[in-house]
Amino acid sequence: MTNITEIAITFIIIFIGDKIQENYKPKELEMYLSNGKISYVKINKKDYSCPKSCKANHFHEVTVSNKNTNQYNYQIHYDSFDSNLKLNELDIINIYEIKNKKSKKDKDIQTKKEKIEVNYFIDKFNL
Repeated sequence: MTNITEIAITFIIIFIGDKIQENYKPKELEMYLSNGKISYVKINKKDYSCPKSCKANHFHEVTVSNKNTNQYNYQIHYDSFDSNLKLNELDIINIYEIKNKKSKKDKDIQTKKEKIEVNYFIDKFNL
């Protein structure tokens, strides 16, 4: 009987840990820019961001700010003069959050995109 209780508690802890990890992991975003390009970024809550010259094929780490304070690294900022959200001086047209989910049967990763409204993004980060 105690083995069943221990197993049940273990599964509950694993389930809760997965939900916490899912909630606090960096958001991976696909951004459509005004020059027609698509940029893949990951919101970093620390002060680190990839340099603009980064050529690696990955989600570039980016910081979020009220003003354009960093001319050398990836940064999302709100331009109050144009009333536009910008990534490295380019207007952001559309934002999609990338959600990866592992299927339990196949162990394949299923990718789902969810559109985020630009105004919601601005409100969420108090820009």
